[in-house]
Amino acid sequence: AIDQHTDGVLLAGDIFNTRRLLADDAAILRNEVQRYRDATGNPVIGIDGNHDDNEGGWLELLGVETFSDFRPVITIGNHHIMGFNYCRPELFFERLEAAATYCREEQIRPSVCLLHYPLGDMAPLFGVPELTTDILGPRLYEMGVSYAAMGDIHDYQEANNCGVNFVYPGSIELTDISEKLPKSVVMLELPEQPGAGVTYQTRAVLRGVVETEEDYTAFVEQVRLVRDQLPVVEVKINADLPDAHARLCRELHGLPCSITRIPKQVASQAWNK
Repeated sequence: AIDQHTDGVLLAGDIFNTRRLLADDAAILRNEVQRYRDATGNPVIGIDGNHDDNEGGWLELLGVETFSDFRPVITIGNHHIMGFNYCRPELFFERLEAAATYCREEQIRPSVCLLHYPLGDMAPLFGVPELTTDILGPRLYEMGVSYAAMGDIHDYQEANNCGVNFVYPGSIELTDISEKLPKSVVMLELPEQPGAGVTYQTRAVLRGVVETEEDYTAFVEQVRLVRDQLPVVEVKINADLPDAHARLCRELHGLPCSITRIPKQVASQAWNK
């Protein structure tokens, strides 16, 4: 985000997998948020998810700007970002109506909305049936929204309804064997004139652990599949694997990447913290 000279960072929930944060985890986020803010002078904006639901309380303590019933919209420059911390669907609809009233009274039209739900039509096996793109699309479009930054579903998905793009970038961490690589982040370009459509571009993110030659081969294949997307690559490799670091450096040349050598005995747990 710093290298791309972004005007802000949006986090769509489930940054942590617990409602009770460990001090070390909280310190990592606080330091990263502060590093971004010091470097750019721009905000990090986020919402709670269903795993770290705390009505936004911990976010503000860690330097992340968040939303409330009294402030459903945050402004970056002349652009307005609307967001809702995770809550029960019936309460969400109350908050959505209250936010619509707030926007009318303040005469503002948000172009982006942050939400954290598995929409029923995008996740038919486990989604919330009363929350679908058919239901939300017209309501958000009427308010001026053209991009919904979604959290919850761990694989990349996107859909359009009534002029609103609903996009799940996919969680960066692999938490289930069924999840697909690559994951991604999404770069938004907000229009110069509020009310015009938001354009966006996905940026693949590959994270992996290489313990064996088989791991190395599989990871390199993943990189080659998405190389034309200029993926961001983070990989941890077994320090005892012959020449793996040098080979990987050559393979990743020209890509933004981070390669860390770690002892074999801890490699399999490298992303578990």
